[in-house]
Amino acid sequence: MKKPAITYRAARASDLVPAQKMIMVSFNDLRKKSGMARIKYKITGPDPWMAHFIKTDPEGAFAAFDKQDRLIGYAQALIRENEWYLGFLFVLPEFQSAGVGGRLLKRALDYGRRNREIKRWALATFAYNPQAIAIYSKHGMTPQSPLIAMVRKWDEKRPPRPIKGGCTARIVTDIDHKLIGRLTAFDRKVRGIARPEEHFLWSDTDTIYPMVFLEGRRILGYCVVTKGGSIGPIAASRPELLKPILISALNYGLVLGHSRQLIQAVGENVEIVRLLIDNSFRIEETSLVMASERFADPQRYIPGHLAHY
Repeated sequence: MKKPAITYRAARASDLVPAQKMIMVSFNDLRKKSGMARIKYKITGPDPWMAHFIKTDPEGAFAAFDKQDRLIGYAQALIRENEWYLGFLFVLPEFQSAGVGGRLLKRALDYGRRNREIKRWALATFAYNPQAIAIYSKHGMTPQSPLIAMVRKWDEKRPPRPIKGGCTARIVTDIDHKLIGRLTAFDRKVRGIARPEEHFLWSDTDTIYPMVFLEGRRILGYCVVTKGGSIGPIAASRPELLKPILISALNYGLVLGHSRQLIQAVGENVEIVRLLIDNSFRIEETSLVMASERFADPQRYIPGHLAHY
């Protein structure tokens, strides 16, 4: 029997490295078409986030292959309580007009449709990709908020000074299962849904440093700081606490030895964007949050990774 030109199957952990390489080729092609500089990359093993996603949602991961069994497309959908979120959908440039992306998206959507409790469908995509924005809008996920990737870098010998105005609440960095249970209830209030899977990942990974801010036993908020310099997500019980918690996270990054910091700031929160600009952050690129209903409160929440918000 003649082998089909393109085949599809559930993705496996062994597909992650070729998927990462394919994603970067597709991403750089999009940047080139948009007049942006190519991103240099070096892949030495499976990305921890992709490995986490395929472990927690194996039925939501799909891959496409050509006749030579080369991975040419990859999709990953996540389900957290009653939310479906598209973490990844990339296709090699030469196959983007062959319907591969549409077929992968259908499989990812069908994964969510099998769960009758899904009420919110969401994702984040690049603001300079109008074709993707149009496709997702047709599926009921319309643009809601701009996400501004903001970066600051410095010479390791001359780090910036700590920012004044950090949160003065008690900080807990040893996150046990009981505290994760309380964070689950906290997330439902601030984000609308809980995601204990990610809290367990943050508490068990050597390169990720979660911080929970407490007043007595009451959770005021939390933040996540990575060894590589990413800050977020950040969640606060009240809008006026978001800024001091962010400042504490930025200052903690200096203690960890950061030479670069990245924040995915929500464009609606002007105070946070101004704080970052005033402290030498520059805008690197802009993405869009797209969803079928209102997402997390931008006055109390800053996302971490576009693939999980």
